[in-house]
Amino acid sequence: MKYDQIKNTIIILFLALILLITSFTSTINSLKINDSIKDDKCNFLKVTKKIMNLNPTELTSNNEKTGILELSDDIVVANETYNEYKPSMILSGTNVLVGYECENENEKFISIKKSFDYGQNWSNAIIYSSYEYNFTNPSFTKLLSGQDYGFGSFITPENSSYIFELIISSFSNTGLWNVNIWDYSNITDNNGNFLGAFFDLSAPNSIYFKDPDVPWIIGSVGDSEFIEGYEDFNGEDMPIFFYQDPTNPDESRIIVFFPEVTGCSNISISPGEDSSGNSMVYGVCEVENGTNKNLLFFHGNPDIWGVEDFLRKQYINNSEDFKHPKILADKNDIYISVETTTRGIVLYHSSNYGNTWNLYDITSDFLFVENPMYPILRQNSNKLFCGFLNSGNLSISSTYKSNINWDDPIQINDLDGSVEPGYNYYDIYDDTRVIWSDNRGGNLDIYYHLSYIPSTDLALIDFELVKENEIRLIPTKHYINIKVENLGDAPAHDIYINVSYKLSRSDEVYYIDRILYIDYLGAYQNTTIKRPLFRIRENEVFQALKDFAGLESMTVHVDPERKIGDTDRSNNIITKDDISFRSIFPILDLIEFIFRLL
Repeated sequence: MKYDQIKNTIIILFLALILLITSFTSTINSLKINDSIKDDKCNFLKVTKKIMNLNPTELTSNNEKTGILELSDDIVVANETYNEYKPSMILSGTNVLVGYECENENEKFISIKKSFDYGQNWSNAIIYSSYEYNFTNPSFTKLLSGQDYGFGSFITPENSSYIFELIISSFSNTGLWNVNIWDYSNITDNNGNFLGAFFDLSAPNSIYFKDPDVPWIIGSVGDSEFIEGYEDFNGEDMPIFFYQDPTNPDESRIIVFFPEVTGCSNISISPGEDSSGNSMVYGVCEVENGTNKNLLFFHGNPDIWGVEDFLRKQYINNSEDFKHPKILADKNDIYISVETTTRGIVLYHSSNYGNTWNLYDITSDFLFVENPMYPILRQNSNKLFCGFLNSGNLSISSTYKSNINWDDPIQINDLDGSVEPGYNYYDIYDDTRVIWSDNRGGNLDIYYHLSYIPSTDLALIDFELVKENEIRLIPTKHYINIKVENLGDAPAHDIYINVSYKLSRSDEVYYIDRILYIDYLGAYQNTTIKRPLFRIRENEVFQALKDFAGLESMTVHVDPERKIGDTDRSNNIITKDDISFRSIFPILDLIEFIFRLL
C-alpha cells in the first residue's frame, strides 16, 4: 500500500513539474513581433485576378511507345499533322515534362507531354486550348520551394495584357493542375478607380525563386499607359516582372516595372544569390542604342523592388549588334551568352556578381560554324554548356568553369539540317538531354536527344540524437540528426525518410509520425537534416515519455517506399540497438518503469 502511495505521489509531482516547465516554454515561444509594412513605390503595384477555367484535354498521340532505345537515336516526342515548336522543358530525376506551342490551321494552343523514364517514352498530349484565345510562348520551370511541383506561363495575342499561369501541383496527377488568367489591363487604386494598363507583353520567361512566399517570377517586356497624374508610370518596351503577392498569393499579383528603361526586347532572367547568400534575380535583355542593340544587365529581388523605384542596372555596349542574349547565374559567377554580327557567339563572364566583365569568344574558332544563332546556357556542378543553332543543326559546346576554354561542338540531331531555326525553338538540360523543333517530317515536330541515363545512389551515412531546445531542468535529446549522401551522378528529388523504433515490451514496429523530407540532393552531395522526435509541449512530452519507455532500438530508412530509382538500396537503412529511453531522457531512466505502467 505504501509503495502504491509513493508511486502515485512521484507520478503526480513529476507531471506537475512537466506541465509547469512546458507551459512556460510554450508561452515564451508564442511571442511574435509583427513584420513591418513596406510602403509601395511607384514601380510596385498589385492587381487582382480574373479567373478563367481552362480545362486540359488529353489527345491520343501519333508516336508509338518506343521501349528501350539506342541512346544515340533521336526520340520523337510529338509528330502530329500540325506544327509544334518552342519547347520548354522541366527535368526532375527520371521525370521530364515539356510544354510547347502548336499551330493547327488558324488555332494556336499549348501542349504538354510527360516522360517517367528520362525521356525514352512519352505520354499522350495534354492540350490547353480555347475557342476565344490563341495561346503562345510557353515557359516552364521546376519549383524548388513550396508545395507545388512546377510552374508555367504563356500569353495570348488576342489580349496582350493577359498572362496565363499554370500551377503544376503534381507531376503524375494532371487533375491537380490549375490554370489562371491574370488581366493586367485594369490597374486600379484601393477604391477600385482605374489607373492604367499594361499591354504588348512579350514572351514570358518563368524562373523559380528560392523563397516559399515567392516561389516563381515571370519576366517580360511590355508597355504601360496610365491616367493623368500618373504619367511617370508610362513606359514603352520596358522590363516588367510579375510574382505572387506574399500576403495574398491566391488573389493578388505584384507588378514591378521600370519606365525609365525603354527599347528592350528578348528578356532572359535567372535565379541567383548575392554576396550574402540572399536570393536574387539576375537578368539581361537587348536594348536599343541608336542603330545598334546593346545589352542591359540588371539584378534585384522582391525585397529590393518593394522599397526602390529604380532598376539596379548597367549597360554593356559594343560597336555591333547584340541579339538573343541568355543569362545564367551561379553565386558570384554571372554568365551571358549573346549572338553578335561579326564574332559569332560570345560569352560575358563576371566573377563578382556583375560588377566587372570579361569577354570570351565561343564559336569563332569552330570549323564549319558560319552563322551561329540563338545561344542557350546551362550548367552542371563543374561544367558550362552553350547550345546554338547553325545551318539547320543544333550543337552544344562545353567548358570547365575554371578556365572557359570551349571544346569543339557536338551536333545533337542525327539527321543533318533538320532543326528549325528560331528564338526559343529548343531547350537543353546539358549535352545529354536536349529538345528541339524539327522539320524532317515536312512540318514542325518535337524531337528529343538522350545520350546518357544518370543514376542515383542514396546512402544513409549516420544518424544520432542531439540536444535542442530542451526542457529546462530536464535535459533531453529529442532531436534526431540524419546525414544522407547522394553517391550517384543524378540529382535526387522528393526524398522521404522514415524513423521507426522497437520496444522491449512489444514485437510491433512504431513510426515517428513527423515526415522527414529532403526536396533536393544534387549529385555527389550530402546534407544533414535535423527534426524533433516530439515537440516541447506538455501533451507531447508526456506522450513521448510513455511511447519511448522500454525503447531498445531505432531505425532510419531513406526512401522506404522506393520512389527513387536508387541503384543500391543496401546503404539506405541503419538500425542502432544502443538507443534506449535513457538516450532521449538521460536523467529519467530511474523512473522509466513508471511510464511502462501507464
